[in-house]
Amino acid sequence: MAGRRDDEAAAGNFTDMKRASERETVVTRSFNAPARIVFEG
Repeated sequence: MAGRRDDEAAAGNFTDMKRASERETVVTRSFNAPARIVFEG
């Protein structure tokens, strides 16, 4: 199950969600941006 929109896929950004087990979900996000911007808080 991937939550990918066309404009995000073109930019290289996406979110992927997988069910690892009955009680565990793994969400992976990818950003096409410099780390200093992604982790700015």
